[in-house]
Amino acid sequence: MFEPNTKVERAAFTFAEAYKVRNLLSVRKMFILSLVLMLGWVGFSSGTLPKKLDPIAPDSVYYNGKIITMDSDSSIAEAVAVKDGKIISVGTNKEISKLKGRQTETINLNNKVMLQGFIDAHSHLPSSGSAKLFQADLQGPPVGPVENIDDLIAALKEEGGNT
Repeated sequence: MFEPNTKVERAAFTFAEAYKVRNLLSVRKMFILSLVLMLGWVGFSSGTLPKKLDPIAPDSVYYNGKIITMDSDSSIAEAVAVKDGKIISVGTNKEISKLKGRQTETINLNNKVMLQGFIDAHSHLPSSGSAKLFQADLQGPPVGPVENIDDLIAALKEEGGNT
């Protein structure tokens, strides 16, 4: 190791050492700052934020499927995001995966078809119970017992005897 002998050498050596220390601190600060920024970027891009910091993240993501959207263009998407039981976004696997949060459940559809939910808007539920009480059941399988004309006649005779 170099040993400074004169005042000038000692001053130059001290200045050089101080410069190295300052640069070393600067490099450390830059490294730490870069690491923090990189981890933050990875956290945002990979959907690893805590749920409280990611309130718009979907509850579930269905991906890798054929999503029939039923829109006016008859478009078919690859993925769908759902939050609180409602579809919030439809698109490609890449687009929808960006929406995932830390708590998001992911479901691989394995290239299967997914349709939106259907709600029966025309049911006769109140009369269904009373029909069993006052009418002959003439429905065929799988709903009713009538498979042929003889079954139909038997059901009518049975109901006729009950009235």
